[in-house]
Amino acid sequence: MLVVTEDDKFNALRLGAVADLWLTPQWKLTLDAAYARVWQKALDIHYFTVGPDPASGQGNGLQLEGILNYQVTDYFNLGVGGRWWHYHTNATDQVFNSLLKYTTERYGVFVQGSVKFGEPLAAVLVRR
Repeated sequence: MLVVTEDDKFNALRLGAVADLWLTPQWKLTLDAAYARVWQKALDIHYFTVGPDPASGQGNGLQLEGILNYQVTDYFNLGVGGRWWHYHTNATDQVFNSLLKYTTERYGVFVQGSVKFGEPLAAVLVRR
């Protein structure tokens, strides 16, 4: 039986930098850091009392990511990485006109692979 549900949606504008560090010809470390300006919309539904209770607000955040890639061949690489997102917003409850403070964190580990199609640029230039 549902008593209360909450649905939050966040949109963010990111401003940051990315750095690629080649540790060896096969190993590359990519670091990504960004400031995020965040907008939030929330909808609580209190099924036995006030019903829908929307809120909206804005705030700031931080997004960090790191990936370690291994170049298996000229055309294929594998990587493992991690990311952390932290958002803090202040919202206004539209039913009770009260201030709500939200802190949201997302983090995770991932594995990725990429494939390049076509000839490397160096091979094309050598033939010319």
